[in-house]
Formats: sequence, C-alpha cells, structure tokens
Amino acid sequence: MNNSSNFAMPNAGEWKFLLSWIALSTIGSLLGIIAGFFVTLLTGGFTANGFPLGWTVVWAILGFFQWLLLKGRIKRSSLWIAASAIGGAVALLVCVLTSYSISTNALSDFFYNFLSFEPSNDNKLFSLFKIGAINEAIVGTAQWFLLKRQISRAGWWIPVSALGGAMILPPISAAIKGLALVLMFRQTTSKPDSYIQE
Repeated sequence: MNNSSNFAMPNAGEWKFLLSWIALSTIGSLLGIIAGFFVTLLTGGFTANGFPLGWTVVWAILGFFQWLLLKGRIKRSSLWIAASAIGGAVALLVCVLTSYSISTNALSDFFYNFLSFEPSNDNKLFSLFKIGAINEAIVGTAQWFLLKRQISRAGWWIPVSALGGAMILPPISAAIKGLALVLMFRQTTSKPDSYIQE
C-alpha cells in the first residue's frame, strides 16, 4: 500500500467506524462517570477507599463500550476492558502523586479541584490539561500492550491518547483517538476491510 493512500479521506466503512467510536466512547464516558460516582459514594466516598474504585469503574465501563466496536477487529479484545480499568487505576495514582503532596487528603483535594474547575483560571485549566494528558497516556500504554503485536505503528497510540486526554471533552478525545485507529488499521493491512468493513 502506498503512503498517499494511508492518509486519504476515510471511506464509508471508516467513517462508520469513526463515528461509532466517537458515539460509544462518549456514551461510555458519561455512563462510566455516573456509575463511578455512585460506586464512590457506596464504598466510602471521596476518600482513599471510595474514589479509586469509582475511578476504576469509570475506565472499565468506557473500555467495555469501546470493546463493543473492537471485538471483531483485534484478537483477545476482551482484554481491552481490563487494560482500560488497570490503566485508569494506575493513572489515578500517578496523577495524584505528581500533583499533590502525599497525604490522606490528596485524593479528596484532587477530586475537589477537578470539580471546581473554572475556565477563567489559567492555572487550573493547565492543570486539567496536564492531568488529562497524563491519565490518558497511562491508559493508552496499558492498551498498547494489547495493540502492539496486532496493529502497525501501535506505538503512536500512546502520544495520541495523551493528546486526546489533554482535550478533556470526551467527543473531542474520542475523535482524535478514533481517527488514529482508522489510520493504524489502514496501515496494518493491504486489505483495510479486514479491519473496518464498508
């Protein structure tokens, strides 16, 4: 396959995949946040016990919705859910440790600052971009372990995930990552339809 065709406009099947990825990722994010919130409240609130479990649930649900689209396209696709959940749990730990001093209040401080975001506050805006990028880069790394032997140029998944995470809004993040998947699937095989059906 020549390089020019790798960057051609998406065909009908690729558009369908991309739009489905955006829709499922956005729905998964929103449902995950709602479920994660209730799990957090039921398991100790925004403390060292409740919040990490709730955060992991957010990523597990998002991973499940993405798996619905990936299950016919990559081997051992069910591991995508586990990779997303584990990556999310590790990412939370890293984000908290890199943003706050280690204390019993670190998790509640992190959550409070996340909820009290003000667009007019440049410092908080930058902090939110940074946390989003770190979080998604770590989750993307966990997912990369599943992709690396199946998809060409899978290493791009990590920086693309970080870029998507920095965008914060689920539909924008999903669009960036979905387009990257389309391009990686396209470069993986001379028969793209084996990954994305028209």
